Amino acid sequence: MPPKKFEGKFGIPQSNSIDSELTSALYRLPDSISLPFIESMTEDIVSKVNKRLEEMYEESLLGNDKGIANVRIRRALSDEQRKILQLKLTRHFEDNGESAKIDVPVCVDALIESPRFLESMKGSMDKLFAMHEMKILQKIAELRRKRAEMSGDESLYNPYENLFETSSGKYCMARLLNMPHLEEESEYMDHCVGTSTSYVNKIKKGEVEILSFRDTSTNNPIATIEYDLKSKRLLQIKLMSDKLPKLSDSFSADLLEAIEKLETTTNDLGVPRVIEGSLAKDMKTLLSLQEKSKKQEVYTRDDLLFLYEISSPIQCFDSGRDPLIDELLRKRNRQEDIQLLCNCESQFIAFDFIDINEQTQVFCEDTGKKITFVDFRLEANQKKLPQLLELAQHIKESGSPARPDMSFEGGIVTIDISEEKLKDTKTVLQSYKEADSSSPSWVWDEWINAPYTKPKLPLETIILSYNKDTNTRESSDKIVSDMNRLGLRPATLEELIALGVIKPEFNKRSGSYLVELTKYSLDGGSYVPCVDWGGDERDLVGYEWGSRWIDRNRFVCVRK
Repeated sequence: MPPKKFEGKFGIPQSNSIDSELTSALYRLPDSISLPFIESMTEDIVSKVNKRLEEMYEESLLGNDKGIANVRIRRALSDEQRKILQLKLTRHFEDNGESAKIDVPVCVDALIESPRFLESMKGSMDKLFAMHEMKILQKIAELRRKRAEMSGDESLYNPYENLFETSSGKYCMARLLNMPHLEEESEYMDHCVGTSTSYVNKIKKGEVEILSFRDTSTNNPIATIEYDLKSKRLLQIKLMSDKLPKLSDSFSADLLEAIEKLETTTNDLGVPRVIEGSLAKDMKTLLSLQEKSKKQEVYTRDDLLFLYEISSPIQCFDSGRDPLIDELLRKRNRQEDIQLLCNCESQFIAFDFIDINEQTQVFCEDTGKKITFVDFRLEANQKKLPQLLELAQHIKESGSPARPDMSFEGGIVTIDISEEKLKDTKTVLQSYKEADSSSPSWVWDEWINAPYTKPKLPLETIILSYNKDTNTRESSDKIVSDMNRLGLRPATLEELIALGVIKPEFNKRSGSYLVELTKYSLDGGSYVPCVDWGGDERDLVGYEWGSRWIDRNRFVCVRK
């Protein structure tokens, strides 16, 4: 029982043990979990459960000719059940903190399935979900049994559920279903899929499928594959001892065929196993280039655009880089290839930004690993050329190490967006989140109550890189001083966020993060706002002003 001074802080009077337990639990919540968050989730779940209960009630009326409802079917949750749900949700977040996740549709299904769960304060949300998972697995097993009985096909009892064979008949794709299967796979393959309950728990939750690419003559695994049912991606493809597959492997053609053939199969819910991305297509294109190289056939411009990964990276097995890519690149004459890629003679190509002049048709940056080029013959880039010429002249005269990152649409990006989307802080926050479902961080919390200055649009932003000069990068003050010499200033926080609204793809494509190099007081310290990409989403974050900037940083600035 909490001390009396704690009671009533959240507007919950002490009337019974549920209220007291709830008040106490709310006080133990992590700071990142608020009361409105708990209340909103509770109301969301309650409203969806009540809707389902009402539907069940009406169905019971239709199920008998007297139109008398089954008195056992409750039409809505009681106030006490609602409080018990809120208490259990609070305890769930108290125990698990920010890492806790509640899938509302799953929660609703589980509550309908186990109505007695809300009759007592005992029992955790984890226990509810565990019971729900067990019942799902039981239903799946029953469906398999009935399917086998109806078809008379005993192979449906196959513990590995062989999905298909490749056209050569040498290999098959099987699905592993339980812990013994994973343990056996791990023991033979010498990797971790069956060394803990991590993967089998994901299987039970319906998050992933574990597939085994096997030799049909021996039934021995060749490759273990993790398929994510939500993102519809192949997360991992591992050979023995965690080695990655290569196109030079004898089974690679069959493995590619099996990956393509997966899309013709369905999971237990009857949903096709769609595979996002271009893995099979890219690997086949790479093999075709190998054949062209062997026959000494001339590569087309499209071939070179693919091989040099100009537009997008080549997707390889398990996110690795197939050795064949670099093997083919080593045989190429890069200078000749660049001329074909640019469709331009060498005298009209500038390879350093400060060498751009009025006669330049194409700017090309070749780092030895990646080629970036900007074609000034295109109308959109023709408009930027005078501005880039002026900047190149300033950089040349001042000896600045700065260079615009031309991979960001030629280094100059126009912010031109409806003023309605930027009218105030709240609107900008919503516009940013809607751009790619980004979620707010603590920086948003600090910024949301600060004075807001609406950017003057349209606005030309310049995205600078200092990645070739570690001396300048070691100090925020040195970078700002260098910008001043070039007649530039750091973009404001509002301008940076506006850029994030119109170009959410910048961080995902470049692997860089955009820095707004102005000192802000956040959370008692001096911070620099940045649009960063981490994990599966981008966000507005903060880095200390005194940070040493790395070569991933790109600095957003505008002309004074």
